[in-house]
Amino acid sequence: MSKLRGGMEHTMVSQDSSISILPCIYYGCTVVNATTGGVQAKVFDATSTAQETNPIDVVTIASGTNNNNGTFYPLGIIAHSGLYISAIIATTASDYIIVYYGGV
Repeated sequence: MSKLRGGMEHTMVSQDSSISILPCIYYGCTVVNATTGGVQAKVFDATSTAQETNPIDVVTIASGTNNNNGTFYPLGIIAHSGLYISAIIATTASDYIIVYYGGV
C-alpha cells in the first residue's frame, strides 16, 4: 500500500535552520545570490543539528549578483528524521535559500 503524498511546501532561510522535525519528502532547493558573494546550503536528514553522516543535498552558487542555482527531485528523497539545513553561506536578508518539501 502506498503512502499519500500531500502538496509541496516551501520555506526561505538565511541561517542554519530546522525545516521539519517530522519525517518528510525533500524535493529540492534553490539558492539565489542577490549580493556579490557566493551562496551555499547543505541539507541533512536530521532535526536539530547537521549530522555529517546523512547529507541529502548540497546547493551552491559562485559569486556574482543575481546568479541562481538549484536542484529538483520530482519523485523526492525521503528524509526519515526530518530536514535540517546547515553550513549556510549567505548574506542575511539579501540572498535567498528556498527549500521544497512535503508530507509523507
